[in-house]
Amino acid sequence: MKKIVVKELTQENFSKYGHFCNMLEQGKDLQSAFFPDRLVWKPMAEMGASVGYACPCEMRIPWYEYHAATSELRLPLDGDMVIYVGEPCETPDPEQFDAFIIPKGTMVHLHPGVVHGRQFPLEDQPVHVLILSEAATWENDAKLWRLSGDDQPLIVVK
Repeated sequence: MKKIVVKELTQENFSKYGHFCNMLEQGKDLQSAFFPDRLVWKPMAEMGASVGYACPCEMRIPWYEYHAATSELRLPLDGDMVIYVGEPCETPDPEQFDAFIIPKGTMVHLHPGVVHGRQFPLEDQPVHVLILSEAATWENDAKLWRLSGDDQPLIVVK
């Protein structure tokens, strides 16, 4: 069974998948409670927001998807999480995926076409995740693959 070792999240090693920003980092004005435009993207349509849930479990990749024309943004609200991603392609190979720890308060923006799937909490506690995408992405711009038990790569945190 393939194992995917979690990588450190850096702008350099994440740039082929998207970009990210610590949304909780204070700005220069310590009196301000608003830090504008930390992360910018250009949606093509009406936006949708939802809260996903990362529940503690073995970190196996049971499924993955991509959105050919739309971006997705994720922000862990109350804990660190692990995500897996793959480069855009028509027939993704899960053995080529990368995994990253996304610290609490860090928003990741996945470029259109980036292969991705569920998120996992880093600790043994659930994590709520704000997810932003164009409205109806899952109905209009999603291709999904499911893996059988023996084909599900294991994500390993070292």
